[in-house]
Amino acid sequence: MRMIWHTPWRFLLIAWTVTPIYFRYLGLWIRWKWFTKPSAEAWSKAHRKSARKFYRLAVRMRGGLIKVG
Repeated sequence: MRMIWHTPWRFLLIAWTVTPIYFRYLGLWIRWKWFTKPSAEAWSKAHRKSARKFYRLAVRMRGGLIKVG
């Protein structure tokens, strides 16, 4: 029974992590496209936060994203 929930759980875990990363970059892109250019610090902060989240996800999944991606 445990294996039945393994794949959906991994999918939800990835989606829960990648969705905010996507929207963070989308927000910066929208800001760049229609308003003012985001500062280099804003991009750097987004990169750091996204990398930290993605690293924690990869460690939690024991490298599953590296094997697939």
